[in-house]
Parts: sequence; C-alpha cells; structure tokens
Amino acid sequence: MFGDFWRTNVPKSSDFDWFQQVLDEMFPSAASDIRSVPRGAFPMINMGRTDDAILVYVFAPGLKAEQLELSVQDNVLTLSGTREPAAAENGRPQRAYYRRERFGGEFSRTIALPDGVDTERAEARAAHGVVEIRLPKREEMKPRRVEIKAA
Repeated sequence: MFGDFWRTNVPKSSDFDWFQQVLDEMFPSAASDIRSVPRGAFPMINMGRTDDAILVYVFAPGLKAEQLELSVQDNVLTLSGTREPAAAENGRPQRAYYRRERFGGEFSRTIALPDGVDTERAEARAAHGVVEIRLPKREEMKPRRVEIKAA
C-alpha cells in the first residue's frame, strides 16, 4: 500500500530552489519557511516573558548602539536604523554577487506588545551585537500569591 508513496519523484534541489525563488518573487511578504517573519527580515528578534517583565532580544551583529533607534508608543515597539553594505564596511571593491542575503540600508521592525506593559520603565542594553529590551509589567498584571485560609 505505501510502496508507491516512497517512490515518489522528489524534485532535484536545483528545481526546488528555482521554485522557491519564483514563490519568493510572487509573494515577497509571505513567510517562506518556519520563521514567523518573512525571509530577510532584519534584525531577528526573540521575545519572551517572565513573571515581572516582557523581554525582547534583538540580534543586530555589527551594529553599534548609536546606530539603532528604539521607541515604544501605544504598546508598539519600533526598532529602526541603518546598516552599511558589507562591501563598504570592509573596503572591498564592488563585485558581482550570485546571491546576496546581507543587505545594506535602512531597516525597521515593529512589534505589538501584550497588554499590561509599563512602557515608561522600559530599559535597553546592548552587548556583543545583542540588544536586550526589558519592559516591566504593571503591578496589577503581575501574578500574586493568594493565601488560602482555613474555614
């Protein structure tokens, strides 16, 4: 019954790559893999929470803190900046690329934050190409222990 299933004709990687490129050109804003953002989105972001805060980690290798601009308004976090092209950074002459995944120029990422974030107390630190943004939760949103009294 499953014998024919295992003998299906799987496309060669070059055919699959061509098909993937066609899809990327037809639907440039659609996510083309398991990531939650479109391919090529910069910078990549991890977001999580603790009992006390929302933590956002921005992976921006090669950028200094002064090259980034961070703002929070109406529970929306916006990160923007400019990244120089790789050739310009290294002083190399221009060359013909067959594939170029690292872009240069302006970028911007916008993230909706969950309710209950105290944006007035937001903090950000940068080290080794990672920016850690800590957004504390409002006191009323933090979990609190309720004591159970014997009846």
